Amino acid sequence: MTEYALVNSQTGALDRVASNVDPNAGTKPPFVWMPVARVARPSVNDATQVAERNNSVVGSEYVFDWNIRSKTKAELDADTAAAEATKTSQVNDNVNAMVGKALFKIVNEIRTLQSQPTLTPAQFKAWFRAQQP
Repeated sequence: MTEYALVNSQTGALDRVASNVDPNAGTKPPFVWMPVARVARPSVNDATQVAERNNSVVGSEYVFDWNIRSKTKAELDADTAAAEATKTSQVNDNVNAMVGKALFKIVNEIRTLQSQPTLTPAQFKAWFRAQQP
């Protein structure tokens, strides 16, 4: 089924896209129905490039196209900051896991020395969560 775009013929502004219309049916000026052409999103180097929509009238068609541009310094800086935050979060998660395992082991060693039964991991988690304010 062919898609059509309702376009302002004076400004090129898109009003809407539809697939079940008769493009020859009358519309109120300055609007006209135009066949739609869609260009597939190109592959880009996500580290250095951005693909942005570029929709416009080309000849007698309304084309959904793409512009590829280099990332700005601000975008590159934001990517770097996000990567550093992710790395820091992963390190913190690893440290927390190691501390939790060590604490689990120490608590169970103390319980053994006190002739008390050791805790299961589920019991330890419940006990640990109860200690937090």
